[in-house]
Amino acid sequence: MDRASQHPARALAAGQRRKKRVVLEELTARLAQQSDDLLAAVSRLQEPTFSEALVRLVGSDLVFRRGQPPNATYAFKHALIQDVAYATLLKSRRVELHARIAAALEAQFPAIVERQPELLARHLSEAGIHDRAVDGWLRAGRLARQRSASKEAIGHLTRALAMLKDAPPSEARERQELEVQVALGPPLIATEGFGAPQVETAYARAEELARRQGHESYRARALRGLCHVYHVRGHMTRTCELGAELFELVERGDDLVRQADAHHALGFNLFHLGQHGMALTHLEAARSKIERAGDPAQAFAAGVNIHVHGRAYASHVNWHLGFADRALLAIGEAIEMAQRIDHPFSLVVALAYAAMLHQFRREPAMVRVHARAAYAVCAEYGFSYYLAWATIMDGWASAEESDLDRGIVRLRDGLRDLRATGAGLRLPHYLAILAELYVKSQRLEEAGATLAEADAVAECHGESWANARLRLLEGELSHATHQPAAAACFRRALEIATAQGALSLMLRAAIRLARHLRAEGKSAEAYDILASPHASIGEGFDTPDLLEGRALLDELRS
Repeated sequence: MDRASQHPARALAAGQRRKKRVVLEELTARLAQQSDDLLAAVSRLQEPTFSEALVRLVGSDLVFRRGQPPNATYAFKHALIQDVAYATLLKSRRVELHARIAAALEAQFPAIVERQPELLARHLSEAGIHDRAVDGWLRAGRLARQRSASKEAIGHLTRALAMLKDAPPSEARERQELEVQVALGPPLIATEGFGAPQVETAYARAEELARRQGHESYRARALRGLCHVYHVRGHMTRTCELGAELFELVERGDDLVRQADAHHALGFNLFHLGQHGMALTHLEAARSKIERAGDPAQAFAAGVNIHVHGRAYASHVNWHLGFADRALLAIGEAIEMAQRIDHPFSLVVALAYAAMLHQFRREPAMVRVHARAAYAVCAEYGFSYYLAWATIMDGWASAEESDLDRGIVRLRDGLRDLRATGAGLRLPHYLAILAELYVKSQRLEEAGATLAEADAVAECHGESWANARLRLLEGELSHATHQPAAAACFRRALEIATAQGALSLMLRAAIRLARHLRAEGKSAEAYDILASPHASIGEGFDTPDLLEGRALLDELRS
């Protein structure tokens, strides 16, 4: 018989300490702030013993209570106290407590599990119930992604993958991993950028698993993810191959949203190859399929609303084809949809494309408005790729509106950050607008080096949509350095734009060439060169290029 049992007071005190220790252990294993009813459901103690022990525990100054029973919650006063208390538990006791808590959560608190699946997943993990824990982490990751909590989603899904590594090989394990890898792609895209190595790793593994399991729907999602990876890296040829494979795969099924996004994969790439007419055909086919599928607000892939993404791209394609007003309508649709669905990543996509559209149109004030709006969303949610994009656009607008040197610095910072995400797409264009600013600031040597870099990147990637701009820039640089090649460069820019059907760039090239010819006393030839592309454009009459072209034609006629 122990000494406590020989004396009634001591025995009573020992019993109270044991009861308090039981509640302390149960609270310790929760690893979070807990309510009366959840603790009671887990505890081995019955009423009124449980409540009495809990009161004593609060009085011991180890935990504090918020509110009054039965609506009170309890938490340790310091995390270190909780850590020490947890460390004193035997492993077997920990496993037992976590299993009981998990069972109580599932049986009696389904609403909590619905809102916080990571709570159940954590206890299942600690209880060693790994297969169900993985499902819980997957649900938690998906829920966090829906809330645009991308870093939280990555944490949950990474936890699931870590648990799967320790699981024995099986078909069920591979199916779980496939779901987790596919779910991991969108939050990684949001935080790290489309071209990041982690994104490629997730989608490549998902494609391998889906192919092995014969799961075509997941394979389509993985292939689309890989299209994004290689497209944003600027690997046009590889994207074409993956896009064709994706298109063939989804056309065998009946998922209109997946079919629409396969059209996007092809259309986006064709635009950067300078095939604007074919690009628009695919984008309009995608739009039709999205509308036939039902509510465009529900059409998501790779973490972005594809109606928003498609309309954003259509705005750029339409502008190049000479449809300036239709371009504005398309980007307006994209922004309106993104705002209506209240989806931050889709909104920042629309805002970034809007900023660039107005940069095409030479409207720095509108570029600044959209770029800074995009920057604010990116800064709040950690969207690295579009943060860099917005920085580049804001730098250009600042240089055009006020501070040339500051704008150049900001644009260069954006380029540095963009490259850090693994992106290579649009680099020829970004480098071209940087070189134009160098020309304006009379930093001609830097302008020449930047143009040479842009040409090298365009040739390496096969990204030709900016080639006419590059030749225009070469002509401006030749003119600034009094070289005789300016006219030849402007003519080459006009030829490239004509071959690509880029009517807006045809007009811009014709204006530059016409000004050069007029300076040489060749006004009649200048008029003939400018008149045709100017007359071919049937909208956007208030844009700077159309106004400049009209004024120059009037001068050439006089």
